[in-house]
Amino acid sequence: MITSKELENVMSNYYGTENYYRHPLIGITYTDGVQAFAENAGAYWFITDLGLFVREAIKKDPKEDMFSVHLIVKDGKADMVFRNCDNKEVYKKHYDFTDCPDGDWIFYYYVEDRILIWHGEY
Repeated sequence: MITSKELENVMSNYYGTENYYRHPLIGITYTDGVQAFAENAGAYWFITDLGLFVREAIKKDPKEDMFSVHLIVKDGKADMVFRNCDNKEVYKKHYDFTDCPDGDWIFYYYVEDRILIWHGEY
């Protein structure tokens, strides 16, 4: 299993994207950075769940065109937190177990384009 520091080192290489990936079940597009995170952290579940729960964030703040999405992991538990552009929490999903490395992993979701990016690619 990869450590938090190792994952941080891997993710520091993602500051732009050359490829876009389409999730076949939920219809969102994501970047090289998101793909690298999912692959290295063993967190493809994160992409799927984000695609399911982003609808809840949009319902709570329908005028927002972008959300920051934080996957906050500590001691084998996690929270996926959607924040609007005013940094207000609009939706939160708790996970009792994950083997994703500890950290506050930050992504951005663009509503109109249905695209998820790693924060370093912004």
